[in-house]
Amino acid sequence: MKWRKISGGTRSDLGKDCRDGFASLKKTCRKLGISFWDDLGDRIIQLGTVPLLPDLIRERAQAASATP
Repeated sequence: MKWRKISGGTRSDLGKDCRDGFASLKKTCRKLGISFWDDLGDRIIQLGTVPLLPDLIRERAQAASATP
């Protein structure tokens, strides 16, 4: 019987890319102060209750550049 190593590693390059993408998304959500799970669920179900991340990033950048 073979045992697969359980260490958070992936079995393919696609798996690594997906893991890295979700990690980046989670970090962005944390920086913006929104729930990763709420954002992800809203994108899947397409409710439109959570603002889009690019819009939030743009708003924060504009607010930061407007403040002296």
